[in-house]
Amino acid sequence: MESHLCRERLPQKLALLIERDIRAGTWERHLPGHRTLMKRYLTSARTCIGALQVLESRGSIGPARQGKRRVIRLSPAAEPSSSQTLLIIRGDGAVSRSEEIERQAYRLAWENEGGQSHVISLDFSRFKHPEEVLKGAIERYSPRALLLSVATTEWVQAAVRLLPTFLVGGAWRAATNLSGLGFKIGTVVESAVRKLHELGHERILIPVEPMGIEITVAVRQSLAEGLGEAASRVDIEALTPIFAEPISAVWKSYWERHFRINDPTAVIVGKDLHVHSLYGYCRRRGISIPRDLSLVCLEHTDQIEWTDPVPSRFGYPTGMVAKHLRRWRQRGCVPLGMKFFDLQWIEGETTARCPLSRNR
Repeated sequence: MESHLCRERLPQKLALLIERDIRAGTWERHLPGHRTLMKRYLTSARTCIGALQVLESRGSIGPARQGKRRVIRLSPAAEPSSSQTLLIIRGDGAVSRSEEIERQAYRLAWENEGGQSHVISLDFSRFKHPEEVLKGAIERYSPRALLLSVATTEWVQAAVRLLPTFLVGGAWRAATNLSGLGFKIGTVVESAVRKLHELGHERILIPVEPMGIEITVAVRQSLAEGLGEAASRVDIEALTPIFAEPISAVWKSYWERHFRINDPTAVIVGKDLHVHSLYGYCRRRGISIPRDLSLVCLEHTDQIEWTDPVPSRFGYPTGMVAKHLRRWRQRGCVPLGMKFFDLQWIEGETTARCPLSRNR
């Protein structure tokens, strides 16, 4: 997990989360080993082992015995009331490592205040009546509040009509009584485009995921503004295709198609998953990064630093969002408004000057 989640407190935070799950009946009699816990809570062996030591010191679990699982001594409790539950709703599709870390941080921020959370994934674009879907989820989980991750206008408007809503990215203009935190995608894309344009790039391919017309328009406007006068020489819409299916095999075919149509000299992608997919395509086609193609990624994870070459990218302050969510909970989930932050540029090894002949 990332350093901004405060590494020295992670074992204590994880211990609280494990105790919550024990009380909810996730495990009975015996607790699984640290490898199983690593997979469930998306954390390191060191953090899991530390959390087990914390639980043992509290008397929540028994001591370690070679070859045997630890005995659970903490008594299960009744399901927390609706006044304590947060329902986290995110879009369906491939989840990057950064998104996993963010989701876990939001759960910890809520649960450390004594609550419980549930996560469900929905394809926002598939449902014509989001309020009906939300009512069904609310009936099932009885939450006190909702957290929406990168939601469209229709979903945000439906959510705020039903429950206090916290928004992490998405259509923040859709409602005035929101709380949330995020960055303006247009500002970030324009910043990346300007950096690439200064290196001579004009044909900059930016795959757009289907997250609503607002996102698509913002990306296209930002590409045009970042290119300045050069925008008149390129097809902005062709360079910002909607990659509608978050399936690895489909993305491979999309790279093939859009490289043939656009012959880009640079690419801006949204997730670490896209970086790996693009690297595979370039390797098959003999395209060298950054000699033949420059690359910028709009997210940062520890894992992305293990790629070769390491992408130029933007860092996302997950800890800041979690802190704002915690403050919202402490104040009774009253609307605090939307706050925005700038993403930090992290220089990598994937941007270089455009070959002189490529943009002519």
